Amino acid sequence: TQINTNHIVAFKPIVVDGLSSYVEVFRSNGTTAFYHSIRDFIVNEINPKMEFILSGNGVSPYQEREQWTDGCNLVAIRPGVALTYDRNPHTEVAFREAGYNVVHARQLLKDIKSGKVNPDEIENTIINLPSNELSRARGGSHCMTCPIERE
Repeated sequence: TQINTNHIVAFKPIVVDGLSSYVEVFRSNGTTAFYHSIRDFIVNEINPKMEFILSGNGVSPYQEREQWTDGCNLVAIRPGVALTYDRNPHTEVAFREAGYNVVHARQLLKDIKSGKVNPDEIENTIINLPSNELSRARGGSHCMTCPIERE
């Protein structure tokens, strides 16, 4: 999931390591480019400054567990601000290491209501949603969205 101009949340074995992934680009001038990973494709064809925040912080067995519990399944509500489940502690560490504030939705709502936080000024923040029941249906925050009109 792309959560900011230069940040994508990804599952390392597929996106970075290229396990079971391969990208072939057919250009209008007739040339072809081949990439052995999605990461290489993105960095070479789309954004050379792209950084990858890894599910489970890129460490086994956490990356596999947290991929299963929707660690890469976020919905960006604006650049640098995204919603995700509260059940991926190693991915949460990766967000913090990448410079994001991680806050639980309940606390954020309290802080907004008290005036401590202005919602228009929230930046570089991952908002954790309670997930005990939602995750039982096998879908993350992105899976639960419908189109949102954005400027």
